[in-house]
Amino acid sequence: MEGLTFLELAKQVLEEEKKPLSVDEIWTLAKSKGYDQLLRGQGKTPWASLAARLHVNVLDQKDTAFATVGTRPKRFYLRGQWSDSELRSLESGQIEPLSI
Repeated sequence: MEGLTFLELAKQVLEEEKKPLSVDEIWTLAKSKGYDQLLRGQGKTPWASLAARLHVNVLDQKDTAFATVGTRPKRFYLRGQWSDSELRSLESGQIEPLSI
């Protein structure tokens, strides 16, 4: 894993965790695993860049690997990892999201 983009970083974390995560959770886990050091460019607020890339990708790309569930915080997951019934349970609070 050399020279990751923000989307590649998010995909790696989501593949490993196998649950919907907020941008803050994705970034915290990525930092704890050292993936932030593998980014091609970070800038001053890499967590904000990660959030922007994910949100724009979901909105603009029909064939994106990412999807969202919930609001405040919106959580991202990889398409195909969760069934519709599992996502409804998550939104209704029957499945607890990861707390960091």
